[in-house]
Amino acid sequence: MDINDAGSVRAALDRYRPWAVVNAAGFAALGRAEQDAFLCLCENTVGSGVLGAACDDRGIRRAVFSSSLVYEGSRGTASRIESRSRQSSRTYGRSTIAMEDRVLRRAQDALIVRSGPRFGPWDDRNFVTRALRGVAAGEDVLAPTDAYLSPVYLPDFSNVVLDLLIDGEDGVRHVVHAGTEGSDV
Repeated sequence: MDINDAGSVRAALDRYRPWAVVNAAGFAALGRAEQDAFLCLCENTVGSGVLGAACDDRGIRRAVFSSSLVYEGSRGTASRIESRSRQSSRTYGRSTIAMEDRVLRRAQDALIVRSGPRFGPWDDRNFVTRALRGVAAGEDVLAPTDAYLSPVYLPDFSNVVLDLLIDGEDGVRHVVHAGTEGSDV
């Protein structure tokens, strides 16, 4: 379904009648976000609003994926506190802040799950897999020097998100791997 198209969203929800929806859609090409700022903002906010309205109309719980990039490049335990003030000079971070605000304005019972980059070995486009392959091949790996990332293995992340939904959790939650500075998951 196209989450920017209200008719497409309503048709899918009416057909499948889910008890919950996990919104993993959005603009995730961080390297392109500055060049395609309008597209990044639209894909990360408009679709989330359309999907959220349809879920609210049907009483369907939902979880949306956010990012640790809602914060500037600081790190440490304080950066992992959900209530910390968000600020980002990056287009992607600003679009994610706008998405979070839109979701929370619309539904206080929505679950927003922040994490670092999610990765899995089957996804050749994610930064972690590309970086590991580059290092193994002896290539230079370029990464921003002003961002601190805590990658999360997608199968583990998915299990935690489903547990949170099943447990009826809502609001903003950070999900990082155990052993990550400031983590307790």
